[in-house]
Amino acid sequence: SVSAAALTLWSISSFGVFADHLAGIAGDSLIVLTSGEGGSHGLSLTASAPCPVYPARKLIDTVGAGDTFMASMLAWLNENEFTARQDIVTLDESGLLAMLRWASRAASLNCERPGCNPPYTAEIHP
Repeated sequence: SVSAAALTLWSISSFGVFADHLAGIAGDSLIVLTSGEGGSHGLSLTASAPCPVYPARKLIDTVGAGDTFMASMLAWLNENEFTARQDIVTLDESGLLAMLRWASRAASLNCERPGCNPPYTAEIHP
């Protein structure tokens, strides 16, 4: 997760600008930045998509939220058969947004429970 302090350290004013900066360094990559309550932002070679946070109904514990977010993105990619590197790094805007929403919902559900307790796939479906 990239915090406001990290953005200040890099003297960059927004996640979009920071993602573009990382893309210049990383090359052919899928970049995802998370910002807790600020949501997330995905950037592929072909698209960019901001995603609002999926709010927890009742915040219990944030432990494991980032790990749940990352694992859920990987699970979404696999479930939707984005397994080849070229398919992943060229996700379009709708694909990026679907992946980020899935991961956001999973992280939110994790935060509604004590400790790191990621949801099962069936719980993530709206």
